[in-house]
Amino acid sequence: MLYAFTLFAQEAAKGQDAPWWNMLLPFLMIIPLFYLLIILPQRRDKRFREEMMSKLKKNDRVITNAGIIATVTNIKEEEVTLRIDDSSNARLTVLRSTIARILTGDQAKDKEAKAETPASASPNIKAS
Repeated sequence: MLYAFTLFAQEAAKGQDAPWWNMLLPFLMIIPLFYLLIILPQRRDKRFREEMMSKLKKNDRVITNAGIIATVTNIKEEEVTLRIDDSSNARLTVLRSTIARILTGDQAKDKEAKAETPASASPNIKAS
C-alpha cells in the first residue's frame, strides 16, 4: 500500500512545471499595493506639512512635537522663536520641523481656556 502512494507521488512530480512568470505574479501584485499603502500617504502628508510650514507667520499659535503650546514671535530659515509665557516673556528657539500643527483661532482659544481652568472647577468631577 505504501508503495502505491509513492508511485502516485512520483507521477504528480513528473507533471509539467509552471511557467517562470507565474512566480513573478505575486511580486508584481505587491508593487502597486506597496505604492498605495505606503508611498502615496507619505507624499500626501509631506505635501500637507510643506503647505502648513509655508503658511506659518508671526503671532500664530502652534503646538510642537513635544506638546508645547506657544506663540510664534520670529521666523528664520530653519528656526522659529516661540513665546511660551506672556507674563515672564519666556522664549524658546526650535527648529521648524518640530512644529506639529498650527492652531486656528477657535482651537487656540479652547486650549487657553482649558489651561486657565483650575482642576477643581472641572464640571466632570463630583464631590463626594
